[in-house]
Order: sequence, then C-alpha cells, then structure tokens
Amino acid sequence: MPNSNNDTYGKLLVKVTSGRDTIPLENALVLIRPYDDGESDILYSLRTDEDGMTKSVDLKAPPKSISFIPGGDAKPFSQYIITVKADGYYTVENIGVPIFDGITSIQNVEMIPLTEVDMFSGINPEVTYFQNEEYENLRGTGDRQSNIN
Repeated sequence: MPNSNNDTYGKLLVKVTSGRDTIPLENALVLIRPYDDGESDILYSLRTDEDGMTKSVDLKAPPKSISFIPGGDAKPFSQYIITVKADGYYTVENIGVPIFDGITSIQNVEMIPLTEVDMFSGINPEVTYFQNEEYENLRGTGDRQSNIN
C-alpha cells in the first residue's frame, strides 16, 4: 500500500484468541477501516492463521515529526476500527486503535464464546462487544449498541 507521494505508514498485526488469551483462533475474519465517526470503506479483510495472527498490513499514519512540534494540535497517530468475527463467538469491535508512523503494532482481541443457550435462544452473535473505553463515549450517543456488560 505505501507509495511514493510522501505518505507515512505504520504496520498492524491482529492477534485473535479466546479462553483468556490462551487459545488462538484460526480463520477469524478481521476487518480494518478508518475511524472517522462515520461509515467507512473496509481497507483490509483478513483471516487469522493457526496462531490466531493476521498478516502485517500497512496503514496511513501522520509523520512522527509532528510529535516534535511544541504545543501542536495534531495527533501523532491515526485511528482505525478493527472488527473481528468468528463462528461461535460474539463479534468484537475495537474503536480508535492508534497507528504510529514507522511502528508495528499488535492489537490483541479476545473473543467471547456464545454458549449453547445463546446460540439456540435467539441471541444475535452480530451484537458487538466493545473492548475499549471508546465504547463508553459512543454508548450515550445511541450510535452503537451492546448487549454484553
């Protein structure tokens, strides 16, 4: 994805597990899109390997030099939304994942399994479980919903 027009990039790997980070989930679907407070196109659609890891992807990030500007208002990172889906698990969404120029980040995602009762009682596995504080900010706006506390 990098090109010659002076864009800067960071790298992202996503590690998907279950069982309190002990069981890697193979073949989980990982979707990456920009965080811009609206619906965005998917930049990457990836599958995890037997170790629960995606391949490394390049994501645009502001140049690290802006972090050296005293009193600057610009964030020295860009933000992305990572959505992970796997059969038998609730969908997990991480909002506002930071990506820094020149840095390889690993985003850990722990999936919550659906129980047999969940699967047969009409619980929607597409209900999103948020893994970060950003969820609390969105919860009050009615933009997103979660059935898991």
